[in-house]
Amino acid sequence: MIRWRRELPAIGHWTIFGLVLVVGAALRFGGLGGESLWYDESWSWWLAGGELLHKLRTQDAHPPLYYATLTLWVRWGDSEAWMRALSALYGTLTLPLMYRLAQRVGKTGLLAMTFLAICPYHVRFSQEARSYILLFLEAAALLNLIVDLRERHSRWKWCGVSGVTAAMVYTHYMAVFFLAALAIGALVWARERKGFGKGALLSLAGAVLLFLPWVPTAYRHTVLIEKGFWIPFPTIQIVGYSLAQLSISPVPFGEPMHYGWAVPLYLLALAAPWMARDRKLAVWLLPLVFPIVGEWLASFAQPIFYTRTFMYVLLPFWLLVSVAVGRLPGLAKGAAAMGILAAMGPGLVSTKMGLHKEDWRGCSQVALRAGPGEVVVVHPWYLKRNLEYYARQGGAPPVWTIGTSDATWIQDARREASAMERIAWRARRENVRGVWLIRRPYEGTERQKIPPELDALFPRRFRTVARNTELIYWAP
Repeated sequence: MIRWRRELPAIGHWTIFGLVLVVGAALRFGGLGGESLWYDESWSWWLAGGELLHKLRTQDAHPPLYYATLTLWVRWGDSEAWMRALSALYGTLTLPLMYRLAQRVGKTGLLAMTFLAICPYHVRFSQEARSYILLFLEAAALLNLIVDLRERHSRWKWCGVSGVTAAMVYTHYMAVFFLAALAIGALVWARERKGFGKGALLSLAGAVLLFLPWVPTAYRHTVLIEKGFWIPFPTIQIVGYSLAQLSISPVPFGEPMHYGWAVPLYLLALAAPWMARDRKLAVWLLPLVFPIVGEWLASFAQPIFYTRTFMYVLLPFWLLVSVAVGRLPGLAKGAAAMGILAAMGPGLVSTKMGLHKEDWRGCSQVALRAGPGEVVVVHPWYLKRNLEYYARQGGAPPVWTIGTSDATWIQDARREASAMERIAWRARRENVRGVWLIRRPYEGTERQKIPPELDALFPRRFRTVARNTELIYWAP
């Protein structure tokens, strides 16, 4: 009986671990096919469809690792749910790594794992067919390796550091800010353990050697980004909104988003006394703060500040918060943990229950309604990837001729007015009987930018706005 009582806490601990893992997996795998692929996801599908390296070198600005894994994954299917399931798998795998990291650092593995399991931002991007959550998983693996190596030297684990470091840069270029933070941290850790600095330097050299084959393409991508990029300069408002997204919700859901930026600062304030007493704990501020500040400073040269590219800061964030909460006395600990979970609740509900992506599944049905001599126009031209994805499912045939009963995709310039003029010119030249225009309802792209030539050719018109998309039909 005495022995059973001693083992009961351990059994309860692992039972809670299993329950949190199941809940986290359910949040990430549940409802994967509920919405259409949005533009970035359809681009992932297109990249994974063949000739990956050629497409990345000539038509994209991302490294190849995530898309290589997606290429293998879609061999068994390419439905919305199946494509996103790869990210859901990556996201679920980060949960036990979060547990292990927090358990090794502060004996608060269950708390940190629970916070991450229901974190709305992590849930959202565990359900998107993009590379960000793989980068998150790699960051979790790297932090675990570093914690191990701070305690005990291992050549194999230093080799693992080299491999994971290279994998992060092969996944997303913005990983360099996270790696720079860890390099600074290595200077601190080198003082604590003999041989740590040497191992870190050799592993970094190994990672550089592994990345060398991709350097020419990475340089080409850098030049491409410098010529023009869509990300705006990060104002104070944008930075604050990014902090609110990370801690409250990736999608706006009401008034709390206006002050959500204060939540992470308040939670870190809880950890401040413990970090002041323990330098080993305070060093975890580096991978939390440096990537955010680094991307913000780099944006003075070229705006690159984008919340999802540094979402891995949630690892040290929840680590520090869990340590702070875990060191509170009994009732205060429970109240603080429940308060944090409750603060994330509305954002989680909004993330899971709301519809936020563009409705390209519905828009693809437009092409089936096009009659003889009618055309379907997608603007801007690159949005045709969305409709091509649904075309191969029978949504619409991607035919490039006019004058048949089939729908036709027309590539057009990015500028709205120029695109509309080209549509009118081509419609007049080729005696088009009707035009179905599908576009994003960007600000400033309303009816006044549609030239009178189209109204003269097609006086009958109706307009409807689907979820984050717009459909306009012209007829004689």
